[in-house]
Amino acid sequence: MRVSEGTTLVEAVLAGRGIALMRYSLVKDLLKSGLLLCPIDISIPAEYQYYLVAPEAKFRTAKVRAFVSWITGKVNAE
Repeated sequence: MRVSEGTTLVEAVLAGRGIALMRYSLVKDLLKSGLLLCPIDISIPAEYQYYLVAPEAKFRTAKVRAFVSWITGKVNAE
């Protein structure tokens, strides 16, 4: 799934449609409330920072755990 608007992406993640790399400013309240979970403590220095977020249950699936492992390896390799 591809979306061009950050708010549409947040809505899709909240609806259980998958996971996403997001700017913190778009999801900080959802993270604080527990509606979304950020399973990795990595940020990429940039004009904006991105966070991998999804409902907690998504991070228990094998394919999402594999993606988290892959993206973490890519970020750490930089």
